Amino acid sequence: MVGSESPILFLDLPTDTGSGLQVAVSGGIGAGKSTVSAALASLGAKVVDADQISRELTSKSGLALPQLWEAFGPGVFTPDGALDRQQLAKLVFADPAARTELDRIMHPLINLRARDFLAQADPGQICVYDIPLLVETGFRAAVNVIVWAPTPVRIQRLVKRGLSATDARARIRAQATDAQRFAVANVVVNNAGERDKVEKAVATELWPALLERA
Repeated sequence: MVGSESPILFLDLPTDTGSGLQVAVSGGIGAGKSTVSAALASLGAKVVDADQISRELTSKSGLALPQLWEAFGPGVFTPDGALDRQQLAKLVFADPAARTELDRIMHPLINLRARDFLAQADPGQICVYDIPLLVETGFRAAVNVIVWAPTPVRIQRLVKRGLSATDARARIRAQATDAQRFAVANVVVNNAGERDKVEKAVATELWPALLERA
């Protein structure tokens, strides 16, 4: 992505979004989409997190567990019946077929829960769906905000979280490409630099633009 003085690039914002405004915030792993979502939440947006929904669906009494057991067997569960998230992650990032099966199970459940949440938006309210896999799930909002950072920066961030560089690269490769994300973007946020600069741009540029359409 070509840099500019502002970290926010407006591509194609809709003019008529109906009652309330649904915004999807997405980006590759390590790009920093949560920074943008948190900034929007601090400004008054109502935020739903796809990762949080996924954790609820895969908790010990979660709705997704029976399907996951049927698809992957006891090898991805602990002896007490809880999902072994680390073991499942190892499996799906090493086996594309397993990844496809996991997506087939989880994406519809997550998006259904998210759509229920977004449908509750009041007139003039901005609802944000923090979703890592916007392209992969086919989910679309009135405004799609893509958060971007160069791959070396993303790898560095993931290593700081405890992943090996090899695992970080594998997870990046397993997701959509930057070009695929840009193809569905209404707004692109360059999050390669200082966090404070991004948060300020969200408050002074992105948020007012969203309010105009809410």
